[in-house]
Amino acid sequence: MAVNGKAQKPAGHVWQWAARTFRALRYRNFRLLWIGLLISNAGTWMQTIAQGWLVLKLSNNALDLGLMGLVRALPLIAFSLIGGASADFVDRRKLLYITQTVLATTALTLGILTWLGYVQVWHIYILSFINGIAQAFDQPTRQSLVPRLVPREDLLNALALNSMAFQGAALFGPTATALLVPYIGLQGAFFANALSFGSVIIALTFMELPAGAAAQRTHSVWEDLIAGIRYAAANKSIMALLLIGAITSVFGRGYNAFLPVFADRVLHVGIQGLSVLSTSVGAGTIVFAMGVASLGPGFRHKGKLVVVAALTFAVFLSVYAWSPYFYLTLLALFLVGGLNVAMMSTINTTVQTLTRDEVRGRVMSLFTIVNMAGMPLGQAPLGWFIDRVGPSVAVSTGATIVFSGVLAVVLWIRQLWVTQ
Repeated sequence: MAVNGKAQKPAGHVWQWAARTFRALRYRNFRLLWIGLLISNAGTWMQTIAQGWLVLKLSNNALDLGLMGLVRALPLIAFSLIGGASADFVDRRKLLYITQTVLATTALTLGILTWLGYVQVWHIYILSFINGIAQAFDQPTRQSLVPRLVPREDLLNALALNSMAFQGAALFGPTATALLVPYIGLQGAFFANALSFGSVIIALTFMELPAGAAAQRTHSVWEDLIAGIRYAAANKSIMALLLIGAITSVFGRGYNAFLPVFADRVLHVGIQGLSVLSTSVGAGTIVFAMGVASLGPGFRHKGKLVVVAALTFAVFLSVYAWSPYFYLTLLALFLVGGLNVAMMSTINTTVQTLTRDEVRGRVMSLFTIVNMAGMPLGQAPLGWFIDRVGPSVAVSTGATIVFSGVLAVVLWIRQLWVTQ
């Protein structure tokens, strides 16, 4: 054993890295929310895997998987701006109580229908539409709440950890699905998801938010919505970031909904293999989210990070599309999932940093449309394309559009490359 203390240096480095990577968890309010989201999103991923498999077995049609995303995207597009305006002008915690309760109720309803043997694809469409409405209010409200929980210098870290809680739960949810579904059935995954929303409600209850009244409405709802859009459009960096998010969401990020197709028709690995594929995506998100979270407050290359992550995401999405080998597919999905979370969490952070608090909810509603509506919006045409030309051609075509589109945005708005 060394007497000069050098033997302890590696452990010290690990401790310093962990303290830097998870520094936003020092704040009690954010810690409560993060733990609640980690539990809730594990349940959500359980439902995502089970629901996709259920739809495929009920219809045996990739288009139905895409339509499920479309019916969820439509209310996100229609109501997200209203949800963002609500986040600016009402109590955000009370609004989240309502949205979380609605999401729990739809999961419970799907579980009961599946348990009784009455479930049909159109039931899932209706429940997905209701979920989309709830998410249109939930996402901009939750995103705009985070800057009130941590100091500005730790916002990148907090949002990266937030992404880890959302995407990284994919590491646990699919694994739990593979292990539990043979014993509890698909309905058990839906019941578990319904129960998991209670963790967020409990976290909201115990949070001690700083005093601060909601903004006072001085114009009509329509004028407030237009003001938020104009604010985002006037800032070239915000506009470029949202454009990149939209391109990757519509043409690239929808691949996840069709993992059941690749598992069943390309790799022939069943629902257990499907769970492993989704777990690989989750593992990638955790590793890359931790990497983004470890970036210090002085990191000044957010624009470059977004561009490089988006372009590399497109490259490995093509690798995934054409891979005939299970382990190569796992590696590609690991990188696709990780690059996706690095890109979207950095877009989120940068947009939040560039936005004033009084319009934050409305601007974040645009990010919600990009992040959550863009992806399912692209799933319906992708499902149609898969049924006609096959999954490999369809997904790789989308990847090519992503790569070309991101390059076009960078060449058009060169300010993005130096955005801090």
